[in-house]
Amino acid sequence: MKSILKNPPAYVVFLAVVPSATTVIWVRLSDAPSLAVAFWRMVFSVILCIPLLIIERRELKNLKKKEVLLCALSGFFLALHFATWLAAINLTTVAAAASLVATAPIFVAIMNAILFRKKPGKVIILSLLATIAGSIVIAFGGGGDASLGAFDGNMLAVLGAISAAAYFVTGSFVRKTVSSGIYVSIVFAIGAMFLALFSIIAGVPFAPYSSNTFLVIFAMALFCSIGGHVVFNWLIKYHGAMLISLAVLSEPVLASIYAFFLFSEVPPFTTAIGGAMIITGLAYYTRKGQEENA
Repeated sequence: MKSILKNPPAYVVFLAVVPSATTVIWVRLSDAPSLAVAFWRMVFSVILCIPLLIIERRELKNLKKKEVLLCALSGFFLALHFATWLAAINLTTVAAAASLVATAPIFVAIMNAILFRKKPGKVIILSLLATIAGSIVIAFGGGGDASLGAFDGNMLAVLGAISAAAYFVTGSFVRKTVSSGIYVSIVFAIGAMFLALFSIIAGVPFAPYSSNTFLVIFAMALFCSIGGHVVFNWLIKYHGAMLISLAVLSEPVLASIYAFFLFSEVPPFTTAIGGAMIITGLAYYTRKGQEENA
């Protein structure tokens, strides 16, 4: 057990995708605006992270100013990702938004090349091609209008991809010196602050909402933030931002499976094809990527 905690295998990331992909379930069951859902999710996530803060309280006192600022920056990127992605869905087609947000791993590769001089190798390029192509097949195979005419929504979706990439890249850098518990606690707290600001600007009320909605949002925080993002940010220290960003692309596949069993939604055949492409790309990177990065 200790060896796994100190050197977790890459496949553990898939265990985190399973709860993280339940977002679609909780959103469906909530009757609050998307920004309010995102805000309260972050608030509940901070509350759930209190035990981690207590355990790592000594480290919290010894954090350097630079580390705190970088954690805060990551929290801003996370909040921006939630805000832009959710807004994009309402301004352009889901197909277009999903396709554009799926470009996040490309921006991770670009940022790594610019900031850390990590040029993408053969394995990363092939994995990117397979996973992003699979995401596009899923997005445009839903039978809806895949037009890219809603310029504002499309630009927001691209910004959502860039902010997600920046969140993962910043996390991979900060996690070299800051424990996952302290890191996610600060990130979630700062994310909640920025989402509160975004909600005020957009005129979205924080309350009142039904008790069922708050229960659903709490479940989202527990499964998606703690079971998903906390684990992602624990693993990012050992396997980097690229694997995490690629793994997140498998969420639509699992979400389709959840929707089938819970809401009787039959996914189109293209979802199976795209899902197979994504899993193939992820499996290839998981098996060969670490060798290339060694």
